[in-house]
This record gives sequence, C-alpha cells and structure tokens, in this order.
Amino acid sequence: MRDPIEDLEHFRTDGTTVNPLPASEVRRRGDRMRRRTTALATAGGVAAALVAVAVPFGISRSGADAGRDISPAPPTVEWLEQAPEEFPLDDGYAFGSAVDEVATSIPAACGTPFWTTEGTTDVQGAAVYGGEALDARTLMVYPDDTAAAEALAGIRDAVADCPEQTDADDTPDNTLVYDVLDQGLPTEDSFVFVERVRDEADGLLYSATTTMVGRSGNALLLDQSYGSAGGEQAVDFNLRKQLERAAVPLSDMCVFSATPCSRTTVVPGGFPLLDGVPTGAATTDPTRDLPPIVLEECGATVDVPEHTDLVRAGWSVPGEDRQRQLVTFADTEQARSYVEAVIGLYEECTESEEPDGRTQSVQAILDLGGYQQAGGAHLSWERDGEPVGGTETVAVVRVGAAVVLGTITSDEGVGPNGERIQQQTREAFESLDGVVAAMGDLRAP
Repeated sequence: MRDPIEDLEHFRTDGTTVNPLPASEVRRRGDRMRRRTTALATAGGVAAALVAVAVPFGISRSGADAGRDISPAPPTVEWLEQAPEEFPLDDGYAFGSAVDEVATSIPAACGTPFWTTEGTTDVQGAAVYGGEALDARTLMVYPDDTAAAEALAGIRDAVADCPEQTDADDTPDNTLVYDVLDQGLPTEDSFVFVERVRDEADGLLYSATTTMVGRSGNALLLDQSYGSAGGEQAVDFNLRKQLERAAVPLSDMCVFSATPCSRTTVVPGGFPLLDGVPTGAATTDPTRDLPPIVLEECGATVDVPEHTDLVRAGWSVPGEDRQRQLVTFADTEQARSYVEAVIGLYEECTESEEPDGRTQSVQAILDLGGYQQAGGAHLSWERDGEPVGGTETVAVVRVGAAVVLGTITSDEGVGPNGERIQQQTREAFESLDGVVAAMGDLRAP
C-alpha cells in the first residue's frame, strides 16, 4: 500500500487498478494456492482509525494457549443465524475490488485443514485478487457461542499440533512453519498465527501468510493476508496494516454477542471534531445548529443525504477559514455512497467560469491509499492566465458508517510551482488524523 501523503505531494490521481476475477477463477487460484503456501496479500486502502488492539507485536512458537475462555451465554439468548445484510465484510479493501466469494485457500496443517464450514448456519466471504496476491475474509456463523468457541479452539489445537511440515507437493526442499503471534483482536476471543516457508538451504523465512481469527458470540471472522517477506520485522509491519484494514469488520463482530452492540446513531459529546486545527484562533465549537455543508461545482450540488446525526465545527483567523462536518449514517453503504458523490462532483468538474470573470480550476484528489475511502479536491482561480485570489481544499474521509468532511479556505495563492497547493492539501488530510482515529469508536453498547 502506498503512502497517502506521497500521493498528495505528487497529486497522483491514478489509483492501483484491481480487476476482480470471475468466481470460477477465484476457486481455481484458491485451489492452486492451497497446494503451495497460501498466497494472500493486501489490495485495499486503510483506515487510519484503528480500533484498539493489543501490543506488543511479537512472535512466539506454536502451541501457546493464551488463556482460552469459553463462557457460554444464558440459554435464553436468541443468536443470529445469519449475518446482517449490512455487515461490512469487505470494509478496508480497495473500493469495488472485492469478490463476494468464500476463499478456498484454507491452510492445511499436516494434511488437515485448519477450519471447515461444517456446523455453520451462515458463511460469507470477500476476497481481492491481484496477480498472485490474495486478501480474503470469511465470516462463519454458528448455532450458538459454544459451537463458535469450539471451532476457534480447534484452530488453536491444529496450529499447536503442527508446528511445521514439509511441503512435498511443490517445494520438497522447503518447510512450512506455523507460529503463534502475540496479538489480540477487539473481539471476545481471538487467535493469530502465521504460516511461512523456510528454505532449508539457507534457513531463511519468506512467503508469510497471516491469519487473524476473532470470535464474538456465535460467529468467527477469519482475515487472511499474504506478504512475500517472512522476517520478523516484515511480519510485524504487515500485521499492523492488516489490523488497520480489518478494524471495522472486527469491531462490528459485536453484533453477534449475547448482548449485541449497534452502530451509534449520534455523535457523542466531547467528540474531538476540532482536533488538529492550529491553536490560538476563534473557533466554532461542535454544534448541531449549523446547516449541512452543501458542495456545488459546475451547476451540480451534493447535499448531505438522509443521516442519523450531523455535527459541525469551525476555526478561523484573518485570511484562513476551516470547516469540519461529521455525519453518521444508518449503515456503511449510505456513507460510502455519500463519499462517492463528493468525489464524483470534482471528477466531473475540472474547470468553470466564475461570474466575476475568473476561471476556477479543480484538481481532484482520488484513490488515496491509507484510508478506507477518501478523496476531495483542490480549487484555485486565475484571470487571463494569471493566478488570482486564494485557494480552497476539500477533504472527505469515511470510517465505517461515519464521514468527516473538512475544508480549508485561504487567501494565499497557489505559490510558485503550485507549492501552496501541495502544502494545503497535505495539511487538509494530516490535520484530520485525530478525528479519523476517533471515528473508529463511534458505536454504542
């Protein structure tokens, strides 16, 4: 995944192209990958908002049984038999690149698959393929929490019983090695392990496939990701990125708990909507009394669609004004559609004539890596080919079912070689980091 700030510095608008494969090709590649080492890789942008996860990141040998605790709920619990339609299984993947397919690439420990779908009441999958790489999630729902806990225990036992095996099919000179990763997930119970290939000629490890398994209530979420490097630092780094991508679906696993959670419908008091703005200036504290920000370019407008809550805040000094708007929606798809509309507005309008004779230029910011979904635009003006007036930057970022929109309007011009454009665009996204991080916690028990 590329650095989002690198994109901003070069105003790159061409994102990584990912072409989803047909289901038949998904299955074929999955079968081929299973015969070798599972090849799973990231293909999506990440959420800067990482739901709290445990540290440190370290690797221990297989067989560690980190406090298994199977606590069945009271018999009166009515467990979900199917995943909710709006469950964000593909959240964190590159938008529009996921295939609704249960990946067939199940690691087999010493000839026995780590898991099966037997005994489940519902199974859903999402996978992203690119070349030889694959990123995949599988959601398995069971009749009750005891069955789900037993399935997770079975995966733990399989890893413990098979610390390594010779991959005789494709690479007889190599050995598959399984290690438990010292990493918790934001679920009721969890287990994380990595499969790597050890070259017996030099002892080096490579082709690391990390599998995160989280259980909440009567469901398991399996998140698999591949990295070609297999050293400790590479595994730790890739795991951090994997956790970021999976932050929202892991958090939403609580819908399967005995006491299910739900996405919050209101922004809580004290939400840091002004986090990241400079200090010592006049501010408009977060309020619901201001009207929604309506974006308009080239005669087209983007209104805020039906939502569950909307809070605005502002900051200003002479020559510069910043506005923030946080909107929560009933589900992820509504939030996603709103961001698409904002980005699409600036894709369609690259230049327009102002009533005062100026020409407005619009540089769209598209396909940013490092976020679940983000984009925006930078606006500047000129007259007779010469820059006039100031600049404006619009940044929009989605985390789950929440969207933050930030604008920076400045009296300063574009500067030599567009330096002001790059600086202001970088500031527009970097200043939202604290807000984006807090958006990951927008849920109610």
